[in-house]
Formats: sequence, C-alpha cells, structure tokens
Amino acid sequence: MAPTYFASPEVAALSDFPAGAVYVVASRANADNAYVLLDTRPNGPAYPYGIVFKREAGEWIEGASNNAGGWFADGDLGLGMLAFWDEDAPAGADLVRIDFGSDIHEEPVTEGVFLSVWWRVPSPERISRVSSPSEWRVAGLKLGDTATLTLVAGHERAG
Repeated sequence: MAPTYFASPEVAALSDFPAGAVYVVASRANADNAYVLLDTRPNGPAYPYGIVFKREAGEWIEGASNNAGGWFADGDLGLGMLAFWDEDAPAGADLVRIDFGSDIHEEPVTEGVFLSVWWRVPSPERISRVSSPSEWRVAGLKLGDTATLTLVAGHERAG
C-alpha cells in the first residue's frame, strides 16, 4: 500500500481519526521533520499521543507514533529528534523552561500539556524524572548536563 502524503503534519495527524475525536495540542517542525502532539481524549483528562512526520517531495508522511514521547532516529548518522512532553503540569503553570545541556527552550502549557523537541541529537541513554511541586528533572542524558524543567506561572521567569 502506498503511503499517504499531506500538506501539513497537523492535517496528517488528524486524518486517521473521526472529526472531533482528537485535537492538536502542540506541534513543532524543523526542516523536513515534525512532531505533532494530539489529545485523544478531548472530553476528559488529557491523553496525549505523539506522531513523528517526515517531509518528502514537499508533503508530509507519518512515521513513528506513541503515547510516551522519546527519541526517534533520523537516518543512519546516529542522530534524531527528542520529543519531551507531559500532560500533568500543575494548575496555574502556563509556561515551562527546559534547560537541556546548553539549550534552553521555553514552551507554552495548554490545558496542562506541554511539548518540547530537540532536533538532530544523539539518543539519550535513559530519561528519568524526579517530581516536586515546582521543578521536574530529566536526568541521565548523554547530551551535556542534567536537563532541568522549571514550571513558570504567569510567565514569571523563575531561575
């Protein structure tokens, strides 16, 4: 069966579901790669589902998908995309800041869900999280130092 191509990764992500059954929470694209995060339970607590896309000949095609995020290989150079998301941001958080090695991402929180993606990075050995009311940690990553995720309410830039 030939693959189906789409004009955008968001349209492609929604194409396998009945209208209104899911919605796009967040998406990120870089060159010919994209990651779309859906909420597959729009009438209850969030149940995110992530899908990787690749652009071929100007159109998008679906790759891997799962409900856990993670690292996805891009070719045979040992590099890929790392998608990090969570659906359980504390009430009042509307922004997260994630320090990953020397990279700092600030991402919006939508209905308790956020998404951050790194492109063309080696696979981390493992990802673990230690939770506290104000800070989550992603530890044990091969890329540089510990990655720290800080939840920020009201766009205050906590240190």
